Amino acid sequence: IDLGSGDGRIVFAALKDRPGVQGIGVDINAALVAKANAAAGAQNLGNRAQFLHQNVFDADLGKVDVIFMWLFPELMRLLRPKILREARPGTRVVAATWDMGTWPADVTDEQTGNYTTVRLWHVPARVGGFWEWETTI
Repeated sequence: IDLGSGDGRIVFAALKDRPGVQGIGVDINAALVAKANAAAGAQNLGNRAQFLHQNVFDADLGKVDVIFMWLFPELMRLLRPKILREARPGTRVVAATWDMGTWPADVTDEQTGNYTTVRLWHVPARVGGFWEWETTI
């Protein structure tokens, strides 16, 4: 899923040469969503690419394997609790340029020149709650 998918170029790149992959784009701009859906049809990807006119906070993150976003840093940090709450453990989160505040990236590819920094996080397993154990020490 691409949160803030715009014209769909990230989803289209993810689908290229990957016949079994499906992609979802979410954007609040109805005109860009219409443009992306039209482009999906023109590229014969209508059965694999879907673009939704939706607020990113309403996106269903529970069934995706990869979350991509290139949003304002404040918005990405506001999305962090939603991602940690809804995405399955192991889901990959990829973001260009910005970080997620106090959630450090698992991998950072810092480029120079005309390239942007890309970060990767893996959604951790949920281990919160009450734990009890005994030790022989």
